[in-house]
Amino acid sequence: MQPRYNAASLKARLARNRSLGRTLSTLGYTTTMLSGYLGGELIYRFGAAVQRVEGTVEHRIASSKPTPSITERLMETTEKLERVVGEA
Repeated sequence: MQPRYNAASLKARLARNRSLGRTLSTLGYTTTMLSGYLGGELIYRFGAAVQRVEGTVEHRIASSKPTPSITERLMETTEKLERVVGEA
């Protein structure tokens, strides 16, 4: 998606439409930053696509305290919400 914004930005600037070019360039930059942020969240927070090698410090830390999956976190949050709503 980002290359399309950048290519359209270049095309608009070559056609002397600078404001449209800047807008499209900003959209391309923003989507690149957002996708980078979301990818970082998947890797560092949720451990997606991370292979833990046995015998490393990271593996010992991960195996001693397993990180709950997104589904488990959602279920915990739902249970907490039900308790709060039930108390009201």
